[in-house]
Amino acid sequence: MAQYRVDEVAAAVVEEPRESTCGSPHLQMKARPILDAIADETDPGLSRLKTRNYEMHNRRSVISSGLALMALGASLRSAHAQRAGAPAEGSHGAMTLQECIEACLKSHAMCLETARYCMGQGSSHVSVPHLALLLDCAEICQTTANSLLRRSPQHRVVCDACARLCEACALDCEMFPQDAQMQLCARTCRDCAQSCRDMATMPL
Repeated sequence: MAQYRVDEVAAAVVEEPRESTCGSPHLQMKARPILDAIADETDPGLSRLKTRNYEMHNRRSVISSGLALMALGASLRSAHAQRAGAPAEGSHGAMTLQECIEACLKSHAMCLETARYCMGQGSSHVSVPHLALLLDCAEICQTTANSLLRRSPQHRVVCDACARLCEACALDCEMFPQDAQMQLCARTCRDCAQSCRDMATMPL
């Protein structure tokens, strides 16, 4: 078989015009497949190496295709999560519905706790305007959370009102700079105000 292939190479050389040299591209193109076949037959180890290289190339192609599909799937899941109003994986962007609800409920509880705290402190802590603002803020935060939970079509109006009242309550609580409870209430109300401002600009 090898002798037959050598004869084919010789024939290919003979067919090449006399003015061509052994290094001509045309000759190399005709002889290369025959030389490769002879090498495979005379050196089985080389043939197995070629087979392994081919298999490795196929594996890399399959892995690359799999990674591309995984990336596409992650992108589709992220887009679906954003359309549904849920936070996308690894996302720290716009306020989500659930985050705003949690901020409202947290502010509601904090304002009630602070009102009870103030009544135990006396003095300026129990001024009528101050206590009224704490209780009004607690009420609007609960109302806003309920509105968002039922996907009210009026959520923009409710969220805007909640943001304004929470901001006013935060400013009032900051009038007690040495009181840790009042400062904590101020931060909680301000966080809720920002959440509601963001939610007021978003559709449900």
